[in-house]
Amino acid sequence: MANEPRPRIPISADWVLMMIREGKNVRLKNAAIHGDLDINKLDLPTKHIERTEVQKRMGLAEDVKVVQSWINITNSTFEGNLNLRNSYFSGPAWFNGATFSEYAEFDGATFSWPAGFNGATFSGLAKFYEATFNEYAGFEKATFSWPAGFYGATFSEYAEFEKAIFGGFAVFEKATFRRYAGFEKATFGGPAWFNGATFSGDALFKEATFNEDVEFGGAKFEGDVSTFRNATFFFPRSMEEACRKAKNALAKAGNREEEEYHFYREMEAKQILKGIRGNSGLGLGSCLKTDTWTLWKFFYSDVLEWLFVQKIFGYGVHPRRVILSWFLIVVLFTLVYWIIDGMKGGLLGTLDYFESSFATAIAPGYIAAIINGARYTPLYHVSAIFETIIGTFLWAGFIATFAKRYMK
Repeated sequence: MANEPRPRIPISADWVLMMIREGKNVRLKNAAIHGDLDINKLDLPTKHIERTEVQKRMGLAEDVKVVQSWINITNSTFEGNLNLRNSYFSGPAWFNGATFSEYAEFDGATFSWPAGFNGATFSGLAKFYEATFNEYAGFEKATFSWPAGFYGATFSEYAEFEKAIFGGFAVFEKATFRRYAGFEKATFGGPAWFNGATFSGDALFKEATFNEDVEFGGAKFEGDVSTFRNATFFFPRSMEEACRKAKNALAKAGNREEEEYHFYREMEAKQILKGIRGNSGLGLGSCLKTDTWTLWKFFYSDVLEWLFVQKIFGYGVHPRRVILSWFLIVVLFTLVYWIIDGMKGGLLGTLDYFESSFATAIAPGYIAAIINGARYTPLYHVSAIFETIIGTFLWAGFIATFAKRYMK
C-alpha cells in the first residue's frame, strides 16, 4: 500500500561507533539502530574544556572526546540507549525525525556546528545537561515523552524548539540562549523549569502551551523581543510570572505594544488569583455553597472587577473597549426608556429616547433636567440616575485610559 510506512533498515550501534572512530561521516535514513550507542567505548582524540566545580561534581569531564564525523541520522530509531556525554562535535549533528526509545544523554556535549533534532521523538529520558550549541540548534516538532533535561545548556546561536512536545519534565534551568530561543507552539505536558536561564536574544513563546507549572525564577530576558503572546497557561501564577518577566524586558527595550499586551495578561492572572478561580479549587457551582466571605469574594473579584476593571477598562490599555461600552450603555438605556414610556402610553418621541440617553450619559448635569421635568415618570428618574453614574464612570475611565495609552 502507498500509505504504509517504509520498513526500517537494521543497523548495529557498533557499526555507527566504528564509523565515528574512523572519522567517517554517518549518514542514515529510515534505519533501526540496535544496541547501545555509547561514545565511552571509543578511544577518540580529546579537547580540553574548562568546567566549574559544580559541573565536575555532576560528572562532566574537562577532557572531552572529539567526534570528527558529520552525523546525519534522520527518520531513524535508536532502539537502545544513546550516550554522547562529554563529547565535542566538530561537524554538524543532525537527528531530524529520529526516535530515541531509551535514554538519550548529551550531558556536557558541545555542538560547534548546527545541531538538528527537528521532528525527533524522545520516548525515554532526554538529557542535554551543560550541552553547548555554538550554532543553530533545531528541535522543531520534536517530541519528548519523558523528562527532557537541558540544565546549564548553552545555545550560542539559534535554539529552535518550535512545535516541540515535552511530555514530562522540561528542565532548562541555568541554560543560556545567547541569540535566539524559539518555543513557538511548543507543548509542555509536564512542569517546565527555566529558573536562572538567560535569554540574551529574542525569546519567543508564542502560542506555547503549559499544561503544568512553569517557573522563570531568576531568569533574565535581555533581548529586544520576549513574548508569550497567545500562550496558554494552566496555572495563573505561572502566567503572572512569565508575563511580568516579559513585560519588564519589553519595557526596557521600548516595545510598547508587546509590553502592554503582557501587562494585561499579567493583571489578568492576578485577577484570577484574587478570586475563586485561582488555586482555591472552588468553581462557580460550589461558591454558593460556601460561606458569605467566599460568596463576596466571588461577587467582588470574579464578577465586578472582572467585568469593569478587566473586560471594560482593560487595565488601562484598551480605550476602545471603554468607548464601545459607553455606546452600548447609551443604547441599553434607550431601550429601557422606550419600555418605560411604552408602558405609560408613550411620553416621548422615538428619537427623544436616544437623545435623552445620550445626554444623560455624557453630561452629568442633564440629570437635573430629568428630575425637574414634569413629563418624566419616577422610573425614568431612577433609570437616569443609574445611567448618569455609569456614564460618568465610563467617560472618566476613557479619558484616563486614552491618556495612558496614547499620551506617553
